Amino acid sequence: MNRNLLLTSEMMENQETMMKKRDFVAERVKCRIDGLLEEADNYTRIMNEDYESFFMDHAEDMYKVQLELSEYRKLKAVVNSGSLEDIRLYLVNKVNNITNTLLGEKLRLNTTGFITQLAHILELELIRDLRGKFIMFLDFIGKDENVAG
Repeated sequence: MNRNLLLTSEMMENQETMMKKRDFVAERVKCRIDGLLEEADNYTRIMNEDYESFFMDHAEDMYKVQLELSEYRKLKAVVNSGSLEDIRLYLVNKVNNITNTLLGEKLRLNTTGFITQLAHILELELIRDLRGKFIMFLDFIGKDENVAG
């Protein structure tokens, strides 16, 4: 009987720990989205005041902010609707996909369009950075051997 009580207590502690980890990840994702929205609003203000200056000095950064915001919104959807294990699996798959993309993608595309080339390079830079951030989430959650890291 005491053994069952001990197992139940351990299970409750494990559930509580998993909920705390999930809540922490949810809060970090929310904070990052809020920060990205603030950055985007600032770039929008600059763009509305002086488009030429914005285009020359901030357009690349704004593009990366929008791409990162999109990725964090996808993660937020998983965080809001899933368990800690769902979040972990999403992050593992995302990290593995990013790793495969970075290892398999050409740095330059077969196009003559400078802007298309630039967008591709900026996306590669962003996903490289996101990979590191997502691995940090996995380290906190508890990753397994299925992550190429």
